[in-house]
Amino acid sequence: MIGRGGSSSLAEVSIRDCENLKYLFPVTFAHGGILKLKTISLEKVSKLEQVFEGDEANVSKDEEKVIHLPQLTELKLSELPNLMSFSPVRYHFVSPSLEDLKVGGCPNITTRFSVDSKQSVHAKTQASQSDDETIVEESAAAQETTWPAGSDISWRAF
Repeated sequence: MIGRGGSSSLAEVSIRDCENLKYLFPVTFAHGGILKLKTISLEKVSKLEQVFEGDEANVSKDEEKVIHLPQLTELKLSELPNLMSFSPVRYHFVSPSLEDLKVGGCPNITTRFSVDSKQSVHAKTQASQSDDETIVEESAAAQETTWPAGSDISWRAF
């Protein structure tokens, strides 16, 4: 699926009723390895802790890594009781083509999802409450819709 050159034809990932999966992708795949990915659907993956797993030490406290998933149209995270985050702290995923976002049954997730005025969906994982407060202030001015971390979301682009 993923070649040495970083190209990929992987278009859909759908996992349901999986007991032992803790992480789905290394975050390094997101730097070009899954650019054609259109669907991520994870349901009842009881031990999943992170969708994109990576070394947070590689990102400085004042830095943010922005990663684009240009073709992702559907993201569904459902009944994932141990999910802590979509990605490592200080990673910011942007999905300009997302049409369907569903998050439910993920009470421990620290990732904040938002939709900007251009209908791009953002996923940011916060390091602490102080970071969270900063995002709330920014989102009030710059983005149309922001959901609190841990909340259930059912959103469709119009």
